Amino acid sequence: MLQSVKSLLILEEKIDLKHLNEYLVDHGYSVVYKENEKQFIEKCREAKYDLLVICRVYGDNFTEDLFTTISSTQNSFTPVLVIVNNSVFPPLNIITRIKANLITFPFSNDEFLFRCDNIIRRIEFDENVHKTILENSNLIESIPVGIGLTLEHGNFISVNPMFAVILGMTKDEIMQENFLRLCHPDDYFIIRKQLDRLLKREDETVSFESRLINNEGKTTVCKIKTVIIWNENIFKSFVFVIEEVI
Repeated sequence: MLQSVKSLLILEEKIDLKHLNEYLVDHGYSVVYKENEKQFIEKCREAKYDLLVICRVYGDNFTEDLFTTISSTQNSFTPVLVIVNNSVFPPLNIITRIKANLITFPFSNDEFLFRCDNIIRRIEFDENVHKTILENSNLIESIPVGIGLTLEHGNFISVNPMFAVILGMTKDEIMQENFLRLCHPDDYFIIRKQLDRLLKREDETVSFESRLINNEGKTTVCKIKTVIIWNENIFKSFVFVIEEVI
């Protein structure tokens, strides 16, 4: 479940959106505004926002570079809402690849709130679907993403076939491994920090990119989403959902 207070990080390079602040706060949002990409990216590194909002209202400089950078700051699964001008619409091939949500300017306060609410509710729905999948072993076996369950220190409890395919290992080989040993050494401390946030219940889900290394030394870059299954406040397992970055 998402936090009761929904958090937005807004990049407002071209237009001032601070007039929305009081309205958004009244409707359960916490909002941070940044006026340039460098400041925005630094805040993205906190990886704690429910939605990232980017103003590209005049369509200039609309490239994939910023979105690639956002993903590299542990926000691979954080939804992005892009504000664009209907008369200068960004290239469709880029929109398709980055999978961004769009809203055209100008818009009313109600329109903007409705759009944000819908995006965040969809993410919440997806998380509930993931939990349902985890409760049904047949779905876990057939789902087209890798799913692995581990104990608190990373030893595997179970993995589905796609997890093994992505790593280029057999299920038996993975079951003898530890998730953290499969992570690239340079990524270890970033990942450990993210998992500690889950254990401390500072977040209910974390997302990041990491290089995973199989037993033959092959490196695969993956988007990884992690949650913890609790049983009456007692740790039950980590759940790692992985997708290969192509």
